[in-house]
Amino acid sequence: MEFVELTFFLVSFIVVVLTALYFTKGFTRFKMQGVGQKNMQIIEALPIAFNQYLYIVRIGEDYHLLSGTKEKLNYCTKLDDINIKLQEKKNG
Repeated sequence: MEFVELTFFLVSFIVVVLTALYFTKGFTRFKMQGVGQKNMQIIEALPIAFNQYLYIVRIGEDYHLLSGTKEKLNYCTKLDDINIKLQEKKNG
């Protein structure tokens, strides 16, 4: 009887963990894609310190450099297209 109960709890735990993983992955994908984003896109994010990041953001056809923390976001500069090396994303 104890073996059956232990097996049931183990299988239940695995199902709950896999379900949570599936929904978390889907939610993350949804947040990164955005709904109907056509004019703005985060191209790249680089962590520079704990809770501090540099962002390359495409707004329309222009690229901009932003710095951000948990509390605020600062505009740094507009980037030249020549200086940006974009890697093509592979659809898979």
